[in-house]
Amino acid sequence: MFKKRHPGNGGRTEALEVKEKVPSEGRLSEFDRDEVDLEKWAQEHPDESPPRCRTYRIRVDKQRFRVQDSAMYGREILALVDLSPDGWNLAQKFPGGRREPIEPGQLVDFRKPGIERFETSPKHVQAGAESRRQFELPAEDVEFLDGLGLPWEAIRDGASLAVVIYDYSLPGGLTPNILDLMIRVPPHYPAAALDMFWLCPAVTRTDNQPIQAVTVEKFDGKTWQRWSRHRLGPQAWRPGIDNLATHLRFVEISLRRDAAIEA
Repeated sequence: MFKKRHPGNGGRTEALEVKEKVPSEGRLSEFDRDEVDLEKWAQEHPDESPPRCRTYRIRVDKQRFRVQDSAMYGREILALVDLSPDGWNLAQKFPGGRREPIEPGQLVDFRKPGIERFETSPKHVQAGAESRRQFELPAEDVEFLDGLGLPWEAIRDGASLAVVIYDYSLPGGLTPNILDLMIRVPPHYPAAALDMFWLCPAVTRTDNQPIQAVTVEKFDGKTWQRWSRHRLGPQAWRPGIDNLATHLRFVEISLRRDAAIEA
């Protein structure tokens, strides 16, 4: 289902019928094309502005909407999924895992290059133990992880080191929607390569087709599903260039391929 926003009515939305009214010849001439899917465009053309369109397909968490404006305020994007800025944060995600927070009164231009999707998170979380930082990461990795807008920890379990990112969103076609992502950090990283990734709880495809090359491992008292996806050939590790940010992009591409979604 798609929703349409009505300007000037407080961000109220309604279901959009599949069959839409076709604009006049003069109206069509104002646009480069009829519609663009921002997520697909950002993946295929990350450095290019989307074309001027009559409608834009945007993704907020797991839901997709068709909107008729080229820009919306943060509070209006939250309203699409029936959330209020009083209790929820909003962020825009770019290819490679970078996220930027969006304020309720901030105008988001859908023609900005690289906007892949929007993600929400609760403002008020239950107080608990401080996040663990049990080993040191390069400064650029810490900056990247902090910029994700997601809780994360650097955990030592015996001789093993790993970064765990909580509340990580999976692409469509895989379930559960939100889980924990672990990346093991080898000795001598970043000269040594990051390899594979681990998910908790275990993931399945929504079409019930099997996922190849997965197994089970224990870490930090949890059972993790290891995905044996290796950086070979053109994706081989490049010391001095690759880091957690580029490896997370490799993870995203791998997940999309296994979900039968074009990366």
